[in-house]
Amino acid sequence: MPRIPTWREVTDFCQRNGYERDERSHHTYHTREPVTGFISQTYVSRSAGNKRVPTPQWPQVWREQLRLRSEADFWQGLNGEQYAYDLPPVPRAIDPLQPYLTRFLREALHYTDEQIAGASSEGAQRMLDEYYSRPPKDP
Repeated sequence: MPRIPTWREVTDFCQRNGYERDERSHHTYHTREPVTGFISQTYVSRSAGNKRVPTPQWPQVWREQLRLRSEADFWQGLNGEQYAYDLPPVPRAIDPLQPYLTRFLREALHYTDEQIAGASSEGAQRMLDEYYSRPPKDP
């Protein structure tokens, strides 16, 4: 059975790893933004002290609030070791279209600027190849 931490250990994890502490009402909030737009946060009741985190609640704390990659990352961070957040995948940057592809989409296919902005280089090249490999029209 995995070890369940106390609320004091959750607080220690946050303090050791640079979380901002905000004491409002009867809870202490711990918040950290390891990368822009990604928030890791939890709150601990001031009266919790050395009580264990309830077993059903523990996965919610490390996975959904602290947003850690695994439960082991909590223990590593608590011990001052390297740990990792469960960061979402970085979206792949869209390569800008070559000018000849932009011109083709605009002039031959009558794409709008919004449609051109959403087109991939591979897709635009495929459309260009298909356009020029079709049989000529009879006059």
